[in-house]
Order: sequence, then C-alpha cells, then structure tokens
Amino acid sequence: MRRLVAAWYCEAGRVYLREGDLREAEAHWLRAAATNPADTESRRALADLYQRHGKIQEAAEVATEFRYGAPPAKTGRADAGTAPGDPHRGTAAAVGPAAARSKRSGCPIQLHEVTEETGISFAHSDGSSGRHYIVETVSTGLATFDYDGDGLVDIYFPNGAPLPGTRVEKPPRHALYKNLGNWRFQDVTLEAGVACTGYGLGATAGDYNNDGHPDLYVSNVGPKIL
Repeated sequence: MRRLVAAWYCEAGRVYLREGDLREAEAHWLRAAATNPADTESRRALADLYQRHGKIQEAAEVATEFRYGAPPAKTGRADAGTAPGDPHRGTAAAVGPAAARSKRSGCPIQLHEVTEETGISFAHSDGSSGRHYIVETVSTGLATFDYDGDGLVDIYFPNGAPLPGTRVEKPPRHALYKNLGNWRFQDVTLEAGVACTGYGLGATAGDYNNDGHPDLYVSNVGPKIL
C-alpha cells in the first residue's frame, strides 16, 4: 500500500511541476519519500528540482538520503494532498493527480459514487474457501450491449460460484441489468433467461448468427454458454 501511495504523490508532484507550482511539487515529493522510505523516484525528482533552482545544499542532502535510504527530514506542507490509504489522509481536499489538475485548470470532470442511485445491487463472489484456487484471482469483467433493442446499453455481470470447500445458502448467479434511462437499471436476469450459476470468467456479446439480435457468450470454468 505504501508503494502505491508514494507513487500517487510522485505523480501529483509531476502535475504540479507542469503547472509551475514548485512549492506543491516539492511538498508532494517529500510526502512520497516520507510515506515510502524505499521510494527512489521521489528523491530523484527532489534532487533535480533543487539543482535546477540552485539549492545545492538541499540537493546534496537528498542525494545522501537517497544513497543511504533514510527518509527526508521534512514532510512537506500540512495542506498537501493526501492519497487514499495514506496515514496522513484528511489534511487536504485533493484526492489525486486529476484533482491537482482540476485545482489549477478548473477541469469540469468530477467523479461521484452513485451505485445506490442506479439500482444495481450486484455483488461479485470469488467462491473462495481458503484453499486458494487459481480462479479466485481472475476478474470476470462484464459485457455491455443493447439486449432488448431499445437503444440503451444494458449490462451483464458474470459471477463466481462456490468452490470446493465453500458452503452457501443461496448460490450466487450472473446478472443482467436493463438500462431504464437516466442512469437507472433493473435486474431482468430471470426475465431474460440468463440466470447462469457457473463460475464465470468473462462474457461478450455479438450477433453470431446474423439474425439482427445480439447473442451472449459466457466463458465459465467448465461448460461455456451461448
């Protein structure tokens, strides 16, 4: 996790550097080095920044710290952006490199959690029992296509299934959600006749027999379904 957080800070630092905000770039690179003492990219960036602006002593200190693996003494500004999972999280409003760009350029792209509003309640199961089968690590993905010809894109979610050693009261199944428009969806799995309970590894849609209707192919562990 610390490697990912440090990488986040490094990227944010590069964004601020491109925007010409050297103070924020320095703060994020210092935070990256403090979060992950083994990180090398942040120290290289700091050394280069200091050298370019004549801060010879600071550049030498960073080089020494890089050589012997000690984290920088400074941790950057208290209001530097924090990444998800960072122990320092909660000290700023920024949530990523994209937020840094938005802060400077007024980017209109914003992301919000809207799962509950869509009506999609699908939950994927890997069927694990603690025996660590290789299929537990494989993501199923999903398939998007207009299953009923109403001009709206519907979503098919493959699901896992109980693996040996796993007991469940109600076996998980794959799910098809019909697009109702305005970002609302309805589960029509049973209505469409696609309530598969196999261990799904993927799905795709296409008109395989040229009859003008999309067909669904599901790749399961074991028998595949068309």
